[in-house]
Amino acid sequence: MEPEISVDCMNQVAVHFGAGNIGRGFIGLLLSQAGYRENPIKWYSPQKNELHVRKSYKVVLAAEEKEEIMVTNVDAINSLIEPEKLTDAIHQAKIVTTAVGPNVLPKIAKSISLGLENRPNEPLLIIACENMIGGSELLKEEVYKYLSPEGKKHADLYVRFPNAAVDRIVPNQTNIDPLEVLVEPFFEWVVEKPAHFALPDRYSL
Repeated sequence: MEPEISVDCMNQVAVHFGAGNIGRGFIGLLLSQAGYRENPIKWYSPQKNELHVRKSYKVVLAAEEKEEIMVTNVDAINSLIEPEKLTDAIHQAKIVTTAVGPNVLPKIAKSISLGLENRPNEPLLIIACENMIGGSELLKEEVYKYLSPEGKKHADLYVRFPNAAVDRIVPNQTNIDPLEVLVEPFFEWVVEKPAHFALPDRYSL
């Protein structure tokens, strides 16, 4: 099963599920460049241990210049044996993203729902960055199956699941460094504008 990711910078926390090549080389990289500190959450040990020890990884752009970008302040949590850490991260998050594959979305829904219960009254975006149409809508349906009545009411007010389209080519690769990832320099991430949150318009995501 593919991994995940959680992110924190200046009290701005993001959680990303799926620390594979797409997660590290696309979504995680963009979150880091947007000012978040990235902490991939792993479901299996090899990369999880490397991320936890090194707290950084390299992204290489597949262009003539071979530009290298270091993503730093990275950490890893094994959500199978430390689920409370994942719940805490979602409690603090401002955005949750996924890159796990459409078939895995139902399998991570319960973990997300636990993070939504008893969450502060603050807005949260949950975006499924998958190769499918309506991925965030599907994830919402699965998450709501596990929420308590109170959790659903809270999510209706403060949580949005905007659909997204993503495009970045990650070539097949085998690297000496298991964390290094090669990606095409061109990418696109289009997210639909969600309905307003219950908080004032001046609250900016």
